[in-house]
Amino acid sequence: MSGLMSYLVGGGKTNEHTEQHLVAGDPSIMAIHGGGAVLDRAAALEIAKSLDRPRKFFGVEVTRLAVQKDAEGVAQRDSSGAILKERVPADVWHCSLSLAAEEGQLSDEKWGRIATDFVDRMGFAGDESGRAGCRWVAVRHGVSKNGNDHIHIAVSLVREDGTKALVHRDFDRSQQVSLELEREHGLQLSNQPNRELGERGITPGARESASRRGQVEVDAHRLERAVRAAAVASVGEAEFVRRMRQSGVLIRPRYADGRDDVIAGYSVALRPDKGDTVVWHGGGKLARDLTLPELRKGWPDRPETATDAAAEWRTAGANPNHYQPVKPGRETAAPTPEMWQQYARDLARLQEQMRGVPAGDRDAWARVAKEASGAFAAWSQRMETTPGPLAEASRSLARSAHLRAYETKPRPVSWPSAAGGAAVLLHATQAGKPAQEVLLVLRELEKLSRALRDMHQAAGDARRARDITATIHERLRTVTQQSPAAGTITVTAPPAVQLTAKQQAFVDAWRQERTKQLIQMNYHADGCRETLQRAARRDERNAEWVASGRPSPADAARHTDALRAEAAAAKAVWKPLDQAHTNNLARLEQSATAKAQADAAAIIAAEERVSTAGVFAKRSARADLAAIRAERQAAHPTPLPEGRHQLEQWVYADTQHIVQAARNNEPTELQRARLAKEQAAAEAAAAAKAESGIRTSWTQTVEQMSVSDHETMRRIHHNQRTYGRLPPIESARQELPHLEQRIHNATAAMARFDTLQPEQQLTAAVKATKAEQERAQANARAAHEYTEQNRDRHWTPPTQSNQERDRGYER
Repeated sequence: MSGLMSYLVGGGKTNEHTEQHLVAGDPSIMAIHGGGAVLDRAAALEIAKSLDRPRKFFGVEVTRLAVQKDAEGVAQRDSSGAILKERVPADVWHCSLSLAAEEGQLSDEKWGRIATDFVDRMGFAGDESGRAGCRWVAVRHGVSKNGNDHIHIAVSLVREDGTKALVHRDFDRSQQVSLELEREHGLQLSNQPNRELGERGITPGARESASRRGQVEVDAHRLERAVRAAAVASVGEAEFVRRMRQSGVLIRPRYADGRDDVIAGYSVALRPDKGDTVVWHGGGKLARDLTLPELRKGWPDRPETATDAAAEWRTAGANPNHYQPVKPGRETAAPTPEMWQQYARDLARLQEQMRGVPAGDRDAWARVAKEASGAFAAWSQRMETTPGPLAEASRSLARSAHLRAYETKPRPVSWPSAAGGAAVLLHATQAGKPAQEVLLVLRELEKLSRALRDMHQAAGDARRARDITATIHERLRTVTQQSPAAGTITVTAPPAVQLTAKQQAFVDAWRQERTKQLIQMNYHADGCRETLQRAARRDERNAEWVASGRPSPADAARHTDALRAEAAAAKAVWKPLDQAHTNNLARLEQSATAKAQADAAAIIAAEERVSTAGVFAKRSARADLAAIRAERQAAHPTPLPEGRHQLEQWVYADTQHIVQAARNNEPTELQRARLAKEQAAAEAAAAAKAESGIRTSWTQTVEQMSVSDHETMRRIHHNQRTYGRLPPIESARQELPHLEQRIHNATAAMARFDTLQPEQQLTAAVKATKAEQERAQANARAAHEYTEQNRDRHWTPPTQSNQERDRGYER
């Protein structure tokens, strides 16, 4: 608990924490540290000690099973290969409630109400059946890096009576409670049910590595996009392996425990620079829906496909850096215009079928979102050298595909698919593609994305609907508008010639060799522009090579014209796309600059508002302090800061007495045992204090009386905000004579104590301690009897008269 509290009130990992304070929590803790006071490490340790007191008092240990890991974070196994587990402490329950950045910020009072309702509905605050509550606090320390206003809730899982709190299915319960709080307060808290699961987090080390290498995105996002494109474009597991290597990504299998013929998972990596090590990422670490079992749900399960996949996996695992496909398939063939039209019709049929699927069928909609995300990822792989609108569209739709494994089912065989669209988009930059068919496929994908948006609106998830609208229908529209218009690309087909058998064999061999070269080139392609340029240069060289005299001058001339026409078509495709990409980057840069300027203006305005509010708050506090000082000066010209501070201390003591009496309101055997145990502990502490002398205690008491006026006013205002009351001026005036008498009694007692010998001082301390113990026991019995007599009545805490306080102070 101390480690968690120290982090929450600390500066954070990058000093992002500001104005760390409590907004809600246990009444006894809020009485001391509430009121908006900024917390430091000492206060954090005090709060942690108070939260952990029931666990230490009753000696209860809360543990859970955890996997044993070595220094590098790898799970340890025994001699049989089983994963080793151990019991670790688990007495702290921690969660955060966060708002979307567009929701703005809430006041401390509203966050306090939300945190109190959340803890109560989670079952941590006790109930009317007699179950004791847990101690908890809610910490607020500013907004996150992404501008999300949030709070942290820390709960001790040992209740006030020593029993353990139930945390079974706490994730599902917290999701349900979050949804209820959203509806009641008109907010959008993160992580609610009926909404997709969150994306995989990115470690600071991965971000620093990408920034150090000058990359705009981390390797995990780039790999996720490559895996989505290959998975959706493939019709089988073997084709998926080949397409991954075709995109230039390293891939290797993960075999089942104790087996070398059963593939249970996979990992992927980018080809490292010379001298760097390969960093592997498991499919499940990239996204929940990219594990191998989840990918297999989208492919047909047949014996022959399993055999082909096993062969490709074995080859890829033997040497990932130099993998060559065992049996190349459909990924090497460029689509024909008829295939483009067929895939566009498949997308339209899929959209038509989804109209009859209810919004509550999460599996069907997640499957569609996954395929549409893969199609946009494929288009991004071939069109964008750096992540742009297409990559953002893919990530936006992928968020709707993140479900748990048990919530998804295999894709029906008769179900239309977007796999064909992804396959043809992977060839979108190759020469010979008809631009009108490309736009047709893309428009069908945009319509499918619009259907996903409508589904989220029908399901009540306005946040996801706005996200898809902003990403797909605004940013993507600029890309589709900049694409080449239909009919602007013309391709000159090679003339039909009659070749001899020898010439035809030579041409076929040359085409086969060129196909292998193109495959190898695609394996290591890094982007759309580089791929087109290399293809154009290679076609020109091949055209010159054929024209050098083989197979015959006449045939060579015709083939030369055809190859040069193909190279010209590739250049014609690349130029408008490159210009469109350049224009898009310029627009994005202008938009980012404008947004940054708007954000800066908003930050300056917010700082001015906060500064103005702080000035008025200081003025108000100073006015209150001046009024109280004036009243006190009018009543007693001689200032008595010690007396005022002692009065505040007694007000706080009354507050603690009320809280303690409320906890003693259950006359059960367990409560009696607890009282007896507390008395025994008090006696032991008193004896230890008597042995060490009480001079230090008296000195601290006198020192506490010299607390400044500002500190006294701060504590009194804290009590006012916490309990809704403040000792009036008249009460303070009535208390001042008693305070003077108490100060006189304390001074006299100190003088008498100083005249005693050391052994007499010890005897007097023992007597005073025993008297204090007897008085505490009498008060406990009186409170117990009072509770028994007034069990069914309205409870009113007993008070202590001034005379009793005087006598106690003299003792």
